[in-house]
Amino acid sequence: MEVFTSTYYNRRNLYPPPYSHAETYEEAFYQNHIKDRYIVRFNEGHRMAPQAVRALTTQFANQQNIEVGSVFDHVLQGFSASMPAARAEALARNPNIHSVVPVAPMHLNTYTQNGPDWGLDRIDQIDLPLSSTYTTNYQGDNVRIYIVDSGVKNSHQEMSGRVTQYFDRYGDSSYIHQSSVTETFCPDGPPPPEDELRRQSILARSHGTHVAGIASGQNYGVAKQAEIYDVRVANCYGHSSTASVISGLNAIRDFNTSNLISVINLSLGATVTEENEVAYEQLEIAINQLTNSNDFIVVASAGNGNADASNTTPARISSVVTVGASNSNDAKASFSNYGAVIDIFAPGESITSATYNSNSSYGTADGTSMAAPFVSGALALLIEENIGLPVVPSDIITSLINHASLNKLYQVPSGTANKLLYIPNDGEDGSSGGGSGGSGGGSGGSGGGFDCPYMDENNNWVMCQ
Repeated sequence: MEVFTSTYYNRRNLYPPPYSHAETYEEAFYQNHIKDRYIVRFNEGHRMAPQAVRALTTQFANQQNIEVGSVFDHVLQGFSASMPAARAEALARNPNIHSVVPVAPMHLNTYTQNGPDWGLDRIDQIDLPLSSTYTTNYQGDNVRIYIVDSGVKNSHQEMSGRVTQYFDRYGDSSYIHQSSVTETFCPDGPPPPEDELRRQSILARSHGTHVAGIASGQNYGVAKQAEIYDVRVANCYGHSSTASVISGLNAIRDFNTSNLISVINLSLGATVTEENEVAYEQLEIAINQLTNSNDFIVVASAGNGNADASNTTPARISSVVTVGASNSNDAKASFSNYGAVIDIFAPGESITSATYNSNSSYGTADGTSMAAPFVSGALALLIEENIGLPVVPSDIITSLINHASLNKLYQVPSGTANKLLYIPNDGEDGSSGGGSGGSGGGSGGSGGGFDCPYMDENNNWVMCQ
């Protein structure tokens, strides 16, 4: 595989490009949707109003002759753009710019095989054997769960009437909000063999629907009355990018009107290495800005590489709730990532839920992608339970972790929290001595010590020269 030799500059360091020339479908996706695209972040010596971010973006686009994609006016304070590498390096030297980093790929965390359903039955009891029932005191009424994924079939009987088509990256006018730059949901390019391409498309199209059904389906969901907000950022083959995910998160922050804490489910991720780490920095800053707002709890799947999740984003972010997968034998699922960043495990093997095929179609899937929405649904129940009380997201997370069943799982590596999701319905928790909740906050990133742009005495934004 040919590797590009150009570098990317962000005022502090030079970084090699993370990906290369295209021969496979994945490489074609990089060439067509990621290559020569960058995330540009303004300095944040002073926090700018959204209209100021948009105005500065327009000014830079006109001055630098660059093609702007999405404007991030609520998270990051910046924009995505297409430009040659030399122009990106020059732009990064502008004193008004904190960093210019390449857009990087993301993917849905699905691992699939057939099998029976059992997950709901497991999470309302501390020990095996299964009781063949699922009981909870709450339904998640009026709580929003944002499914940042490949789209949700809003007419499916599992969720009919409770799905809002909220944000779309692919130009579908049925969504309330759409990206300023749109992509093709099923892009062309050197594809896998036709049968594999078809399989990938079926799985990815169903991925968001399957995830939503686990979180809030009428038959297979945890929080059966929670409101699903569909944020479509991954294409029909399960591919996405940091720019696409950030644009979805920006829309969530921009237009969120709920008076309650909301849950954001991210059943997606990417492997982070020393070479590509800078490319994922802006995504992690955007997520931290959301969690720091105290309006959101972000849930992330741990990843399916049977590896340390500290090398996976967004799973490694300390402010998110990171979820590993267990199986029906109360063991860590063989594919599930592990490590110190795991907050909790949930069922993630042979999980039945809704699929995209029809309004009444169902299927089974494996993956930490399936485990994460169990936790998102459980958080919705806790949020409803605490309506009217002076709680913040960290309180809800602490309650979730403290209720978990301790040391019930086999084959959990040393250094990984052995905590299994448990939804009490009688005031009992699953611990023997309790547990400690995760942090509800995180660092939103540094402005780098720069004071440009700044606001003058007439409240006008001034750019440094």
